[in-house]
Amino acid sequence: MLITAVKKQASFFSKNIKKFVKENPLSKLQKDCEEEQTLIQVYKENFALSCKYHTFIQKYHGLQQQPRDHITSCVVITGPTGTGKTGQIRHNYDINDIYWKPHGQWWDGYSNQKVVVFDEFHSWYPYVVTYLDS
Repeated sequence: MLITAVKKQASFFSKNIKKFVKENPLSKLQKDCEEEQTLIQVYKENFALSCKYHTFIQKYHGLQQQPRDHITSCVVITGPTGTGKTGQIRHNYDINDIYWKPHGQWWDGYSNQKVVVFDEFHSWYPYVVTYLDS
């Protein structure tokens, strides 16, 4: 038995079907930085690029932050060591919303968190009036 192949030609076209284009990883990184995501979210979504371009990502992400438009409120919690002041803060706020301000003038790692904690505050902080006056 002989099988003959039949070749049919038909015209086929697709209308309104978008061509699949793989998104450029750097374009995705740019979009993620420009959206209202935290820096840690940008790093998680773009881990491989974050390893290589972490300094650029921090600077570019910082440029995207909008100026503050709200009044600063200050809460002072005092008490002897070991009475649970820090634990109370951790209990009342999500850990991702808290920035633990290191001693000194630098704000390394600050990413627009809602709460800033000056733990073990000492009156010699030279910039505290500037922080609270903003």
